[in-house]
Amino acid sequence: MRRLIKNFVLFFAAFVLFGGAAVLSSWKFDGVEHWLWGNSSPNGSTNLRIPEFVEWSGTHSAPDILFLGSSTCYRGIDPQRLDAFGLATYNLCSSAQSLATSQFLLDFSLDYSRPKTIVLDMYEGVLGCTCYQSRRDHIVSNNLVGAEAFQRMAWNTGDPFFTMQAQYFSWKRGAVPLPPMQPSGAEEYVGRGFVSSTAEKKDISPCDHDDVEMHPDNIEALQYIAERCDQLGIDLVLLSPPMTCSGDLNWPECTMEFDWIDGNDWPEAKTDTMYYDDHHLRAVGANSYSDWLGNELLNL
Repeated sequence: MRRLIKNFVLFFAAFVLFGGAAVLSSWKFDGVEHWLWGNSSPNGSTNLRIPEFVEWSGTHSAPDILFLGSSTCYRGIDPQRLDAFGLATYNLCSSAQSLATSQFLLDFSLDYSRPKTIVLDMYEGVLGCTCYQSRRDHIVSNNLVGAEAFQRMAWNTGDPFFTMQAQYFSWKRGAVPLPPMQPSGAEEYVGRGFVSSTAEKKDISPCDHDDVEMHPDNIEALQYIAERCDQLGIDLVLLSPPMTCSGDLNWPECTMEFDWIDGNDWPEAKTDTMYYDDHHLRAVGANSYSDWLGNELLNL
């Protein structure tokens, strides 16, 4: 028994020493950090969107609308276009943000503001998975990763590495914040969460919608978001983004109780030149879609 305890103590001590050496070497050498913990990226503009939201909320503690969702949202909905409709809005969407991640973004946002309405962008491509790309972006490329909501988001994955990664970057970003990172190429972060794209239109293949199969984690997250909104007197609206695909989506029964806006009712929804692929809008498309959506939101 003593030998077992001794071996356990030695193992624990070796683990602590190895972990400490890994953390210290990561802090000192960027290459080690990138190899062990991951490399920050401007993709999705998380690095710009999150701190701007905190600053914006300082003067907009009760905005009209907060958008949550994936890249169809942050590339397609420009909050500044909605100013013309008298709507104070912010786009807190991110790359491949499933509902299982949106719930933590909602909790984070509520520490700074209390919107009148939450609009969930329901892109079908991320509803069937938990899609950890957005979570990784908020851990690795986010100076506010130390916030409770982001730490719980990492813990919720059940992945020990995600949890350690979030803790490491919480310490690192608190001591050495990332500088602002602008997206490159045909993308431009224009503010309030929106990324404008001037990418050339790709060849878009014909496609048909399938029935939407929601991952159980996303169903649970939708229920959580609905309950939080109900508790706080926040209206909840689901939004299906426009796509070039034809046909109607068959949504799960769990979504039927909510108010919906169908982005495919936008008159230009099937115009290929509005997109650079089958679901991401170019700047010209985002402008037109945002103007149409402003009217739809006013008519709810």
